[in-house]
Amino acid sequence: MTNQNTLHIPVLSKYDFGFFRTPGPGLGNLLFPMSRALIGAHLSGGTFVCPTIRQFKLGPYLRNEPDKRTYGDVFKARSQTELSQWAYSKFKSGIDEDVVSQSTKRPSAIRYSGLKNYFHDLKGHNEIISDWINQKANFTGATNEDYDIAVHIRLGDFAPYIEGSSASNMRLPFSWYRDAMNAALEELGFNSAKILIFTDAREGEVSNLRNEWNANIDTSSNAITSILRLSRAKVIISSRSTFSMWGAYLGKSKCIWDKDFDVKASYPTSRDRDIFL
Repeated sequence: MTNQNTLHIPVLSKYDFGFFRTPGPGLGNLLFPMSRALIGAHLSGGTFVCPTIRQFKLGPYLRNEPDKRTYGDVFKARSQTELSQWAYSKFKSGIDEDVVSQSTKRPSAIRYSGLKNYFHDLKGHNEIISDWINQKANFTGATNEDYDIAVHIRLGDFAPYIEGSSASNMRLPFSWYRDAMNAALEELGFNSAKILIFTDAREGEVSNLRNEWNANIDTSSNAITSILRLSRAKVIISSRSTFSMWGAYLGKSKCIWDKDFDVKASYPTSRDRDIFL
């Protein structure tokens, strides 16, 4: 039970100081509580409170990763109204999204946090989320260019590959990506294709694959632009990252997944769109 005065508040970190917050997860995971709050405001009324996006994490600097994942440049700065709404929300204790249906009172604020059921919670609401991202994203580079195959190679802080493991947050071997590329070309019926690689790899780590495929590397300077570019592909070759899933979710693209990865726990797959290799 909610009303038009209810605040829908995404909680991204334990401590939020308005202009920056303490470290949290990557952008792909941050989008889940934000999306559920957007859906909640749309379905039940009230105001979506735009959260503080900028964070500071030491790990990407220590590992000298190309993307330091502060995310301060991902979305446009909050308007004065949005900042006022955020400040007002700090005085609202609110209730957790999971207990809204059990409450007999009209909540003044609802807090959304964590991953919950990942994309299963977002099913059927692509347009709500896509519209908000397109309105608020701070685009840096072309996002309206169509191409054939997107390849997401996640290295960074992911664990080394263990054959047969279904775990997330684990690298995939380059041999799998080569097999997946052959499957993607077969799916499209092409001998060659326009290919874009999305990766957090350091310079030179994926150069062999790039040369083999005559591919380009995505050079978007922020993560949201990369996700939207990823979503433009006809076929996505996925890592075990939610970043790949966001591209597939927003673009409704065909996607090739590692068969050992338990993707169905996070993402609602379909027979006509998803390929397991």
